[in-house]
Amino acid sequence: MDRSALKAFTDNIAIGWPIAGPRRDGEGELGAAFGDLAWFQLTMVNEGFFVRGAVSVGDVYVDDIAVFGEALMEAYRGESELARDPRIILTESACRHVRAHVGYYWPRHEAPQNRVLIRDTDGQWFLNYLDAILDPGIHPFFDELERHKASVQSRLEEYRRKPGIFSKYAWAAGYHNFFCDLHGFRDYRIDIEVFAADRGYIADDL
Repeated sequence: MDRSALKAFTDNIAIGWPIAGPRRDGEGELGAAFGDLAWFQLTMVNEGFFVRGAVSVGDVYVDDIAVFGEALMEAYRGESELARDPRIILTESACRHVRAHVGYYWPRHEAPQNRVLIRDTDGQWFLNYLDAILDPGIHPFFDELERHKASVQSRLEEYRRKPGIFSKYAWAAGYHNFFCDLHGFRDYRIDIEVFAADRGYIADDL
């Protein structure tokens, strides 16, 4: 991530990519950010750390001591209020820029942004970080996909009787299976029902 500026505080990480170049529309920088973040999130999950976050576009100041600005606040609100599951979402400012960038391509569905971003059932666009295992012209990194499967399954087993937490890892399993189905990697799918808590009921007096 040598093109970026990074600040860490408590359990938060803020990363900024300066927008430069003749057009200054941020397409190249957003593309670099998506690529770096995809590998970062995949690596973290495969090490057992399920992260969430948000991407915004706007003014922010970063130096060796401080980081502040409206873009940081928008990203914080997105992470804390909208991300919810272990996913990195796009805030409204990021969505506006991506929509403009997709308009550069014809047909629009062939824009690279349509590969690295997915729209969730709640309407939030999030980073398709498993796409990082696909390298054009090279076989997929199946060992990374297998590690991702094992990491998710480990959390499903650990929290199977804690539904408030289990649901987050069930989301991760659903995303994993969506990616596997999309690319025909069905042998790597997760059987979520195996990890679900027993649903037996007992009729008894209090």
